[in-house]
Amino acid sequence: MQDELLKKTKRRRYKFITATAITAVFVIAAFLTMRIMAPNQAGKKSEGSSKGGEISVTLEINCKSLSKDMSRLKNRDIKAYIPKDGYFLKKAKYKVEKESTVYDVFKSACREKKIPFIKEQKTGYSGVYVSSVGHLAEFDAGRNSGWMYSVNGEIPNLSASEYKLKNGDRIIWYYVVNYKSRM
Repeated sequence: MQDELLKKTKRRRYKFITATAITAVFVIAAFLTMRIMAPNQAGKKSEGSSKGGEISVTLEINCKSLSKDMSRLKNRDIKAYIPKDGYFLKKAKYKVEKESTVYDVFKSACREKKIPFIKEQKTGYSGVYVSSVGHLAEFDAGRNSGWMYSVNGEIPNLSASEYKLKNGDRIIWYYVVNYKSRM
């Protein structure tokens, strides 16, 4: 009986050690495969040119189309959050890692400037969808209103989290009162 108890204890100990070793291997492998980057490295302001693994881009976040005609605003409670000049972020230069996306720069800039935003993962929509910036959400100015972005004056047919940036790209994140007219 005592021999049986010793065997069970040894088996349990062996299983515990094996499980711990396997878990440690997975944790170490995950750590080694992660891209280690210092906090606030993506989105760090810079006036310099690109060097090494970094590129330089500009970002602007605005709601000029709404600030010009506040009568379109359905929810009057958020009027106080809308900048009078229409800019949540005036054009600013950022140095980011190569392979960064539009969303990476947007997210970093919003965090740095303390601009609240809401992102969603929508079914049937690959990537990230930003539904609200600075308390201004889609549909707040009508059923065709919401947030869009452009890169170098073009409106990409990709989620911002899928659009990879190149050195010198100009990003404008903007609120439209009618996406059908793209104003």
